[in-house]
Order: sequence, then structure tokens, then C-alpha cells
Amino acid sequence: REVNAGPTAQLDVKSERIAAELKKYGVVPKKTYVAEACGGVEESRDFWRGMVDSDGWVSLVVDGKRPVIGLTGTKRIVEQFIGFCEKTVPGHKGTIQPNGSGHAWRSTAKGKYAYWLAEVLYQDCTIALERKLIKAQRIMATCERLTNWGTRTWKFLTADQLGTPIMVSLNIR
Repeated sequence: REVNAGPTAQLDVKSERIAAELKKYGVVPKKTYVAEACGGVEESRDFWRGMVDSDGWVSLVVDGKRPVIGLTGTKRIVEQFIGFCEKTVPGHKGTIQPNGSGHAWRSTAKGKYAYWLAEVLYQDCTIALERKLIKAQRIMATCERLTNWGTRTWKFLTADQLGTPIMVSLNIR
């Protein structure tokens, strides 16, 4: 069926055994209002990449100059995303903001933190939403890593310095 941004799919699970297994990971009826990461996925980059691929955004340019990666979800899931980011992205201190409706919240990583998060979530991954993977690779390609006595600093390259965009084809077997 078509919804706002394009085609969507829906999966109905009628097996009590499968439903019980999914519940261990927070997949429950009406999860829009109660979603949280559980069952050990809270520390998984693959889980958070899937969340960003489905309910987040990856953008190369914000305010005309810096990359951003963000997530929208329940307050609890966004708090958990911030916790993951703070553990894996040096110096990142996440903030949470309401996102319009009463049940949605959001958080973003910008600039060098978005670069590091792109690296954590998308570098050498085997499964990702292709359009967001391409944007994440573009973010990683636009930042020239400079090492200074063990401290990472970043220089963002201009479009002229960057050259041809990176294109990736992802095949899942």
C-alpha cells in the first residue's frame, strides 16, 4: 500500500510462539507508544542502524555545513539511542526533544559526532537501507580524519574537494 513517502508493507503474526519471541525484543502491539530496546539489543550497532534506517535520518548537510544523523521514537527508545551514542561516540552528549505529537521524541548527532556515529553504525556493515548507507558513506567521505597525538580532529571537505559521489550496491542473499 502507498503511504506518504511511498510503498509500505505490513506483517501480521498469528503464531503465539513467534509473538512471544518478538515480545522479548520489544516488538509488541501498539509499540508506537511503548517501544524500547530490550533482550540484549541495546548495545548492538546493527539494532541502532536498523532504527535509524527505519525511524531516523541521515543527512550530509544541515545549516549548509555539517552532517547530521537522528532518530525519532518513543521517549524511552530515544533515551536508549542517546545512551548508545554516548558510549560509542567520543564526547557526544545527546539531548532529547519532543517531535510534534505527544508520543514522539527525537535526538540528533551533528558535525563530528554525526561522522563518528556514521562510522559506528555503517562502516563495514553487511545490511543497511541502501539510501541511508550511501548518505552515511558520503558523510564519512567528506570528513578528512586528522590525527594529532591521539586526538581526533576533523576537517570537512567541500564538494569540489570531494569529487564524485560514492555509489554502493547492496546484495542480500
